[in-house]
Amino acid sequence: MPLDKTLTYQVMERIRRLIVEGSYVPGDRLGEQDLEARVGASRASVREALRLLEVQGLVVHIPRRGFRVRKMTRSEVRDLYELRADLEAKAVLALETRGNLEGLITELERHNAVMREAMVNEDVDAHLEGNIAFHTAILDHAANLPLKRAILQMNMICQPLRFSSLKGRARQNGTLDYHVQLVAELRRGDIPGAAETMREHILVSIPTVLRYYDEHIGESHFSGNV
Repeated sequence: MPLDKTLTYQVMERIRRLIVEGSYVPGDRLGEQDLEARVGASRASVREALRLLEVQGLVVHIPRRGFRVRKMTRSEVRDLYELRADLEAKAVLALETRGNLEGLITELERHNAVMREAMVNEDVDAHLEGNIAFHTAILDHAANLPLKRAILQMNMICQPLRFSSLKGRARQNGTLDYHVQLVAELRRGDIPGAAETMREHILVSIPTVLRYYDEHIGESHFSGNV
């Protein structure tokens, strides 16, 4: 009997949240029996959801050992963030050919307001969602589908690190400051300046992300889910 695709995607989202929020850390084994109990789904739905997450790059399948949360090396993390900085700056530059940006600017300001409120409420989930929505709005407006797909794929792989490293209030403040500056540059029509702000916004996060990696994910750290 074919699996309900809607249910499979719901199960996939539940597993993704467990990974992003740290219930499973990079390198952890994703036992199908354990996940059945955690997400309240059948073994078949869990297995299909894990396959989808493998395609997205968040988990890997090791023959005879099952699925595990993808674990990058320290240098891979740095390389991924540097590439993401270049590509997201390119997405901002693409706005130069998109005409009037007032609609985009209004949307970006709305996402910034969500992030600001999330900081007041100390809601890391809402802050990350606002941050993702801000960046996705730019990708949507840039209207470069291959570029958008590449960036979203990288963002999926980075999500566990992004969520955990955003828990500090200083980091959240810094993220919002860059967003506000970028919107101001778009409003002035300074697209190259906005692109450089985007690049710097992502690059400046690398030390914080790598520090989190060293403290929680590096080769000497294990959570016990082996």
